Amino acid sequence: MNSHVVVRKRSTQPQTTLNAMQRQKNLKNAFQVNQPARLSRHVAIIDDVKTTSATVTELARQLLESGCQRVDCWTLAIASQD
Repeated sequence: MNSHVVVRKRSTQPQTTLNAMQRQKNLKNAFQVNQPARLSRHVAIIDDVKTTSATVTELARQLLESGCQRVDCWTLAIASQD
């Protein structure tokens, strides 16, 4: 397991008060793949709580653009959208 495959390259505002579209915009290009040449072909992202999937979507996009062939997401809990 390597928890340093992706690093945050810029600060973002907290997601808690943002709607789904704002969250996606907030995280756009916020991450960078560290050493893409050493990237595994299959990566699993472990997310503690899924709300809008904005974070996972942006992380997966960066991984796929860097050469990863498959990205899975394992989520521990899903937030209620009430």
